[in-house]
Amino acid sequence: SEPLARGAFDVHVIDGALVYVKERCSPADTDDRFFLYVASERASGSLDDMERMSDSLDFDFYLNGAAFDGRCVARVPLPDYPIAGFRTGQRLENGDGNLWRAEFSADPEPVRSDDIAGCLRTAVGGSGKQFLVAAGNNTIRMRALTAREYARLQGVPDSLPIVADTERQSLNAFGDAVCVPVVSWLAKEVLHSLTQEETQT
Repeated sequence: SEPLARGAFDVHVIDGALVYVKERCSPADTDDRFFLYVASERASGSLDDMERMSDSLDFDFYLNGAAFDGRCVARVPLPDYPIAGFRTGQRLENGDGNLWRAEFSADPEPVRSDDIAGCLRTAVGGSGKQFLVAAGNNTIRMRALTAREYARLQGVPDSLPIVADTERQSLNAFGDAVCVPVVSWLAKEVLHSLTQEETQT
């Protein structure tokens, strides 16, 4: 699945847990203790503020993970309350700073239960990708929207090919853009009417 956050380890959300994955991993990559702060939706403000109001789920790799075929994978179950964000990484063994750090801060209303899509953003400049979330039966599944799904939400028919060198370029093209059918409706129903009224006066 698409990582929710990236650092020395890619961090995924799978079945109600954070899963840490590092390819081409060595034993030294897992020596330093992992830190994890999880903030509930009751927390507010910046991630620094949320860290002081969050649950600490620090862990050692040898208790939560395993290494095989050169890959290191660790799994940490998430609390069962709605999450506003998390900050995770590894602290240096001497406690002086972090080896790496990654974070994810959800929007104030991160998940919609209606049929209305939120604003499509570009995955650059501090913004993030849009995710589809399926929750229920004590599990959470999540994946990023594809470029074709971005295109559909912007009114682009499936018959129109998406021409780009990478998926990222496609997402950047459709994100923060305008939905053509919406603009066409506004031009016809609003702007045209205003122009007609101005002509008559």
